Amino acid sequence: MGNSKKIQIPLLIGGLVLIVTIGAGVTFAIVNNQNQSNVGSTQLENNITNTGNNSNQVTSQPNNSVNKNYKDGTYTSNGTYSTPDGDESLSATVTIENDIIRSVTAVSEAKDRTSKQYSALFIRGISGIAVGKDISTFFSPTNVNGSSLTVKGFDKALELIRIQAEI
Repeated sequence: MGNSKKIQIPLLIGGLVLIVTIGAGVTFAIVNNQNQSNVGSTQLENNITNTGNNSNQVTSQPNNSVNKNYKDGTYTSNGTYSTPDGDESLSATVTIENDIIRSVTAVSEAKDRTSKQYSALFIRGISGIAVGKDISTFFSPTNVNGSSLTVKGFDKALELIRIQAEI
């Protein structure tokens, strides 16, 4: 009888550890799934056209929604962002048709050499993030081609464009 109790205690402890571990894993999976859903719904996914010297416009499926929230047209705004070497800015021009972004031009106004390099990476990598998306979608990747600060300037410019175009 004494041996039976000695075996039951470690089994009981092992069972409790297993239950706690499974519970923690399930909780983590639920929280992680909710975070990924939020990121997916707030990203202004892909396809901005960089039109520095040559104008390339990418078209996409029309928005068939009945309620338009933004006026069709082309809008330009600047967005500032902070870097370790000071404040920089980015100019964004967005063409909207039926609440859908039809084209985007981003131009760096960076003064610092490092900021210019990261802005150039951002502009090259951003073509694929916004064209074809609803203008009301928020742009929120953490970085584009390694550029994490330029994104913040673009996001601010896009927010000002939304205000300009709002019906």
